[in-house]
Amino acid sequence: MDRLMMSTHSLAVRINCSVLKLAKLYIREIVRLHSKQLQESLGTRLNFNTTLHPHSDGQSE
Repeated sequence: MDRLMMSTHSLAVRINCSVLKLAKLYIREIVRLHSKQLQESLGTRLNFNTTLHPHSDGQSE
């Protein structure tokens, strides 16, 4: 069995839900629950940074 398919989530949405609203809902409800496992399975990692942090502006050494 695929490790990513061990659970199922359903979201109730209206038929006329826009793609943008659906994407935001998907991120808010699904990605937040599984992002760590998904990134590990893909062999990638998320690197969040802020423009206020001096090491992330590309100017600092």
